[in-house]
Amino acid sequence: MTSLLIVIVLVSLFCAAFIVYTVLFESQSHPENQILKVSSKSLVILPLIFVVTSPILYFSLDSFAKQSDWKAVVNKTKILTDGGEIQSMDISMQDLILGLRTAAHQNPENGALWYELGETYFKLQMRDAALASWQRAIRIESNPDWLVATAQLLASGSDSDENRQALDLLNQALTLDADHQGGLLTLGFTYFKNADYQNAIDAWQKLASLESISDKSRGFIQQQILQAREMLNQSQ
Repeated sequence: MTSLLIVIVLVSLFCAAFIVYTVLFESQSHPENQILKVSSKSLVILPLIFVVTSPILYFSLDSFAKQSDWKAVVNKTKILTDGGEIQSMDISMQDLILGLRTAAHQNPENGALWYELGETYFKLQMRDAALASWQRAIRIESNPDWLVATAQLLASGSDSDENRQALDLLNQALTLDADHQGGLLTLGFTYFKNADYQNAIDAWQKLASLESISDKSRGFIQQQILQAREMLNQSQ
């Protein structure tokens, strides 16, 4: 609406200037006329100029505004390429996605940007977009946390092929960090989901043995182990 008002004002000023110029030109060409008159040709040209100029100016101003907004978003998200945190940014999720996508495509080998983009998609429940971004991130860098996050997303579905991919990623993460708590916990749940109860027990037992685990978490894991043992006994 603001852009439209600006266009109307600009075009009105242009038309007024055109009328003044035409009147002055007519008066100089015909000095014998005491009353200044606008020629019929000028009156035909004037609405044509208005019709042509208005949409051009309107869309130009609108595009300029969008370009300015886009640059502002890119400048805000530049903090991520400098090692900043999303929490410190005053920005909407939609603008954050726009900025992250721009930054990621400008820095295609920056895995952190692709991971942050995937995390933003995940918060918006855009599973496929989140998965694609995280897979791009782990192709760039084998970060255990990123591998586990991607595996958790894959394991959340019912697709058997995705569950196998999840197990592969979890084993990669645990090769890099054998005591990764999230990796061991997710590995156990993924095995349990696939009815591989013994491997689930092994993963959870290793997790429960870690000194860094709290008593509350250890109690929860022991309950999962007992449930897996019951399922194992029933299947034998």
